[in-house]
Amino acid sequence: MAKVAIITPTYNRGDNGLLEKTMRSVLAQTYEDFRYIVVDDGSTDSTPEVVGRYTDERIIYNRRERTPGQKVGASTALNHGISMLDNMPEVELVTFLHSDDMHHPDNIREKVGAIEDSMAVYSWMGVCDAHMQPKCIEKGVGTEIPKEAANRLKGAWSIDFPHQGLMLRKSLLDEVGLFDENLGYGEDRDFTVRVLEQLEPGQIVLVPKVLHYYRNHDNSVTGDYLQSGQIPSDRAYFYGKHRKPRMEMYAEMIKRPHTFLPEPVKRLLRPVRDIVRKSVVLDTGFVLDPITESIEKPA
Repeated sequence: MAKVAIITPTYNRGDNGLLEKTMRSVLAQTYEDFRYIVVDDGSTDSTPEVVGRYTDERIIYNRRERTPGQKVGASTALNHGISMLDNMPEVELVTFLHSDDMHHPDNIREKVGAIEDSMAVYSWMGVCDAHMQPKCIEKGVGTEIPKEAANRLKGAWSIDFPHQGLMLRKSLLDEVGLFDENLGYGEDRDFTVRVLEQLEPGQIVLVPKVLHYYRNHDNSVTGDYLQSGQIPSDRAYFYGKHRKPRMEMYAEMIKRPHTFLPEPVKRLLRPVRDIVRKSVVLDTGFVLDPITESIEKPA
């Protein structure tokens, strides 16, 4: 059986309990042959103590100090975790789990079983609210022709992908490269695009199940980044990097003009958007598994 590395970047998620829930979801995996790398990106709270409660030898805790000018986001910590793989020749497969999300107990087992001779595998992502109540499923674009899927993700921000559900062979990382540290927002999209660009038809497999739970909350890295007002500049960087045609940018502006509004205006409009979404999203299509439910809401 393949040995897997799970990399979790984290910053100040000890006091609010989110990191511990993430860790418990990893330790509850039905597939046990893994290394769990927790990269502490210079936390100033109880993160070291939270990790220290667990003596499981599969957990590898590593702390780095933030550098001056480092962007808000997870890219630097993710890359630090990837660099640690150089000392783990036994690892064959790599996946990522942010410290406010959770894995379904069968996440790793299902993906290891499905990848076979392929280079990457992914699953659907269950999008939840701050209290892990199911909201909707992110299934992403079809990947039968990976390079076409990459072009679709480059072409419009409204087209999304369950980025956090990706697992790939460690050897593929040599071709894909690291997360782009110039991006604090959209670094996962950029990484997925580069993964898909390296693949041919048949080299990526979908497990059509919700195996990753994404927590959508105000204190997420994305939420922090929204407050910074840097999203437009990061989008411009992404589109420039991937040479998005100018006409496609104009087309997106026509289709989704609100994405180009100033951040203060967006904040005022979000409550209206949420009310509308709640009125139309009646069937989420998934429920939390019992183990994750018990971790999120202990008896």
